Amino acid sequence: MSIQQLSRKIAPIPISTDISVVDLIDGYFTAYNSARLREICHLLSREVLQEGVTVGLTLSGAMTPAGFGSSVLAPLIRNGFVDYIISTGANLYHDLHYALGLDLYASHPFVDDVKLRQEGRIRIYDIVFGYDVLLQTDAFIRELLRAEPFQKRM
Repeated sequence: MSIQQLSRKIAPIPISTDISVVDLIDGYFTAYNSARLREICHLLSREVLQEGVTVGLTLSGAMTPAGFGSSVLAPLIRNGFVDYIISTGANLYHDLHYALGLDLYASHPFVDDVKLRQEGRIRIYDIVFGYDVLLQTDAFIRELLRAEPFQKRM
């Protein structure tokens, strides 16, 4: 083995109750996916979170139905970590459910879809909600698009 391959000895010690996040990541995220997480933390602090860096965030997949819009994305934007976003229409659409106060529920990915359909429910992997959530969201969009600003050529 080269010296580079042996550069970081893994020496586990019990975690103290007053450990900082930095010390936790640097001292205990030593292998497997935790080491990859440590590497990305270092990359973010060294390269991305610097003055003058423009950060773009792309969204695809069911991010907003899981609640990531208000819990993760909005704080990143409010705190200046994201300069622009590129998103699928589905993420924008499903984020409206929360803005409209509609309920989505954590479930299981192996729920019987036939039974859900009979009950008037929709499943996005492990998230379940009533079909009425889609109807209410569609009604909101229709009403919004009927407003005066949208009645002219763009």
